[in-house]
Amino acid sequence: MRNWTLLSLTALCLAGPRSSVAQAAFSCADTVEAALGAYRGTWQVVALFRTGSGTWDTTQATATFSPDLTGCVLRQDYRGRRYGEPYQYLALWGANGFPEARIQRFFAHSLHGIFDLAAGGFRGDTLLLESRLTVQGRPLVQQVRLTKPVAGTFTQTDRRSTDGGATWTETLRAAYRRDAP
Repeated sequence: MRNWTLLSLTALCLAGPRSSVAQAAFSCADTVEAALGAYRGTWQVVALFRTGSGTWDTTQATATFSPDLTGCVLRQDYRGRRYGEPYQYLALWGANGFPEARIQRFFAHSLHGIFDLAAGGFRGDTLLLESRLTVQGRPLVQQVRLTKPVAGTFTQTDRRSTDGGATWTETLRAAYRRDAP
């Protein structure tokens, strides 16, 4: 009995002090759902892609936002047409980025396959993401703006700058309408 008591006391001492307050486990899936969950689902899209100064290509597409990687990312599959050609893109959205830009979007599309990583956050009811990349040897600043979904709709507006943000050219206007279940 004495050995058993000594062994038990030793085990308690080695275990160290225990906190009476349990720490909540971090869940990237919960963070993504809280920030981006309203976009989940299938959407019908009417998109206008800029074709030149004052001219636009109007097209329709389907976009599906679904959880992936155990909910730690929101996967967007976009399928439609652009400039008369089949057009698709894949975007992976996350909500656990660095403090100044919690929302991140990794993006590539079927026309040129350039990878883009944009980051930002909500400003009121608008999600503003920005990226910097080089296209055909020129530096480019690109912005993506999405409104929060309200009553089954949201909009996306993309624009780019080739002079560091002094002037902007709008390149995409898209209206998303939630697909009927």
